[in-house]
Amino acid sequence: MNFFSTLNHSQPFFLYVAFHDPHRCGHTNPEYGEFCEKFGNGEEGMGIIPDWKPEHYKPEDVIVPYFIPDTPTARADIAAQYTTLSRLDQVEEQIFMILEWRNLFLMHLPQQTYSQVSEEMVSLLDIVPTVLEWFNVKYPDYKLNGMPVQLSGKSLLQSASLKKSEAVFASHNLHEVTIFFISPTFQDLLNRTVEKKKETHWYKNLTDYYYRPEWELFDLEKDSNERHNVVNNAAYHSIRATLQKMLLDWQISTNDPWICSPSGVLENKGRFKENPLHAFHFIMEFDIIHIQISI
Repeated sequence: MNFFSTLNHSQPFFLYVAFHDPHRCGHTNPEYGEFCEKFGNGEEGMGIIPDWKPEHYKPEDVIVPYFIPDTPTARADIAAQYTTLSRLDQVEEQIFMILEWRNLFLMHLPQQTYSQVSEEMVSLLDIVPTVLEWFNVKYPDYKLNGMPVQLSGKSLLQSASLKKSEAVFASHNLHEVTIFFISPTFQDLLNRTVEKKKETHWYKNLTDYYYRPEWELFDLEKDSNERHNVVNNAAYHSIRATLQKMLLDWQISTNDPWICSPSGVLENKGRFKENPLHAFHFIMEFDIIHIQISI
């Protein structure tokens, strides 16, 4: 908290706080537990965090979300994660108490004398445009892989007067789908699947998990647990077409290298510079002709 003790309260400031919690650490530092839930709890060899009073949870008492197998191993995982989250909550609480405000997504405008709650959809992509506008900083002109980089988020300073976002976008660009091999929950699922005689207590099997369809669409009002994929349901055809076009437009505007995945390769130069998706269609047509000639 030294940052706040030296702060000039008459000047604006930008504070960025990043936590390791509740990331896993059992594969690197197993002595601290699966989620480092023992670190700083005062036990021998664990060190102590003076401002943290550990909260412990019983595996049999935790609520298991529908997307996680309801097994003893998974419950133990969740209980350990809850303890880590309690550490995160207590540290965050101290920061919020000093700043004297708290909400789901917080943005404090010193010149604004009233509070406002908005149902606007926001994402992490909106943070950089907001900070830049706040400090009146122009986004630099530069290129990545030969293409100009443009921010796809929006500033939230004037969110009340902005047109509401129809969608927010995200990209899975870090861990592969099988990265949770380090998780006891996933290891238990693998073992139960191999042994075959044990119930997995999950609404999916590994085949469905690994080989998911390219497109998924769920009606969350009718199917909050995302059990029934309606992407091929004729009743949702117009919604599917609209969402696919929105996604494609976003991929083109952000120079997404995965725009042709999984059925093609990216070609965004020459005749395909303005619309790389045409390269995908061209490649597919060429492959079909090639196959027909070969036959």
